[in-house]
Amino acid sequence: MSPTETLNRQNELEERRLGMRTLDPAEIALHFGRAAELRALIARERMQLVPGATGTKGACSPEAQ
Repeated sequence: MSPTETLNRQNELEERRLGMRTLDPAEIALHFGRAAELRALIARERMQLVPGATGTKGACSPEAQ
């Protein structure tokens, strides 16, 4: 599975977990409040900054080593 397919699959699973068809932070905030909105914004920024990001705590990119 390519990195893009993996990311798409992760996004799909996250959308299902949230019970929504979008990861729009404003819509998440309506459902789950401010904390969820902030988590969604952080997750979206991570995905944009690091295309292969998995969200695993403590993980670092090979370039940083």
